[in-house]
Amino acid sequence: MSEQRLPDMAFSRTIARENGKILSKTEPGKRFELFGAYQFSGKCQSDGKNFYPRPGWRVAERREYFKTMYRLRIDGRWYMPNGRKYVFFGLDEVSKMLVN
Repeated sequence: MSEQRLPDMAFSRTIARENGKILSKTEPGKRFELFGAYQFSGKCQSDGKNFYPRPGWRVAERREYFKTMYRLRIDGRWYMPNGRKYVFFGLDEVSKMLVN
């Protein structure tokens, strides 16, 4: 991989059982990596149109956004719902994704 950024958080998830049947040996695990939005601040256009959701206009809102939002990479591929490149999630959104 040519990615130079280091993930802020990384973990693996395997489904151990489903309906009492052991899956961990047959079901491959997934690797999740979370990269802080601050690592992509240089890519943010001045109006924020290329980021979803957009960061706020005020300085305090932008600081909070870049501290609390994360871009997700699953098994070495960026997660891009609806074909959007720079999609960021809060930790609560990521945890909901992991449960499903």
